[in-house]
Parts: sequence; C-alpha cells; structure tokens
Amino acid sequence: MPDQQNFSATEVGHFDALASRWWDADGELRTLHDLNPLRTRLVTEWTRPAGLTCVDVGCGGGLLTEALARHGARMT
Repeated sequence: MPDQQNFSATEVGHFDALASRWWDADGELRTLHDLNPLRTRLVTEWTRPAGLTCVDVGCGGGLLTEALARHGARMT
C-alpha cells in the first residue's frame, strides 16, 4: 500500500504562519472572533454544555472549544 498523506503541507504552513496571531481578536482572524459569541450562544441555547464531553472536529481554531470549556464542557 503506498504512503498517503491526509493533510496538505501548504495548509499546514499557512496555519503555522498564523499561529502567533491566532488569538488576536483585532487581527486578521477577527471575523472568527466576532462570530464566536453567536456560535457559543447557539450551542448553549440548544444544549447545556456543563458536564458534557464534547469533541472538537474543526470549529474555527479552538475558539468555540475554549468558549464551551468556560461553560463547563469537557473538551477533547
């Protein structure tokens, strides 16, 4: 079986370059930060995350994960 990659080295490089600025709410990823309160409110209105175990499957760089953890969810 040939070796296959399940990722793009170009994409990894792109996000590596952004890593130091990811949490800057006024930076180039501001849109994600601006949307996060709405996404958090949507999830917390439909569920009660306190005590739930949730898996992050690609939520915008961990911003929603962090917010749900502040609401008491156990994140993985």
